[in-house]
Amino acid sequence: MQKKQKYLNILLSVFAVFLLTGAFVFQYRSSHPVQTTTAGRLTAILYNEQNIFWKKTWEGLREEAAAEGFDLSEYQVGNMESIADYLEIAILSDTDGIIFDPSTIHDQESVQLISEASDKGICLVALDAGYEDVPVIYIGIDNISSSQKIAEYIHTQVSGEKILLLNREINYSSNLKIRQDTIWSALADMGHEEQLCLVKIPNDSIELREYLSSYLSSLEEPAFLICIGPGQTLTAAKTVLSLNASNQFRIVGFGESEETIELLEEHAIEALLIQDNKQMGSLAIQCAGRFLAGENISRSSYTIDNFLYTND
Repeated sequence: MQKKQKYLNILLSVFAVFLLTGAFVFQYRSSHPVQTTTAGRLTAILYNEQNIFWKKTWEGLREEAAAEGFDLSEYQVGNMESIADYLEIAILSDTDGIIFDPSTIHDQESVQLISEASDKGICLVALDAGYEDVPVIYIGIDNISSSQKIAEYIHTQVSGEKILLLNREINYSSNLKIRQDTIWSALADMGHEEQLCLVKIPNDSIELREYLSSYLSSLEEPAFLICIGPGQTLTAAKTVLSLNASNQFRIVGFGESEETIELLEEHAIEALLIQDNKQMGSLAIQCAGRFLAGENISRSSYTIDNFLYTND
């Protein structure tokens, strides 16, 4: 009986110590709240994820920001939408860095706000296109070398076919213009100038499909069809399939979406230049981190991986 009482007293003592310790820890934490720290605050202002080109970039941004401990504010914009309001919010929120696509800069107010952000020492990272007005870190594909890959592939495959190069009526992207000019010049230098034909296409995707359907239906001879953007490539492939004209038109283009890659595997697209857009998002966060750590990398350029795949 005495032993049982002794064990009971020990247990009660241990339990009392446990309660006192818990009460002390609770009181300490209440008076000393845990301070959470992050690597900094970054703001991404890019086309929305409905744009097939940017979907993987957003994934890379989010994953790398979480891994590096950055708070990431996201602003997804539509075509021709002014980003001035988002830039102003970013500046007023004391963001450490702004990640943006220069092709979304359509108005003078946005230009001025980018300049203001630069004056404040905010890290500026331009994705997919360069920006010359203020120092920025550029991350994107090497458009000249990738376009030369397209031209060289067609040069090795073409015989007497026409070479149709799609070109939007209004081209807001400097990258697309570089691709168009590089492919055209390279093929002309290779002796295919007489086969080249520049096809002006509407910007709207629905109008584009209707126009292509009508235009391609009017052609009788075989042709290469060069698309300089992922949206063009996908629309052209679907149009050619709907016309049951895959044997007549050989599509070569740019694209990263799963649907476009499936069309490549199904031989609706003959060759596809694929760039690693997820890597573009990851590098944006990494470069911002290096900038904030004190590295002088403004006006630096970083190219992402790209590969030319064929349906063989």
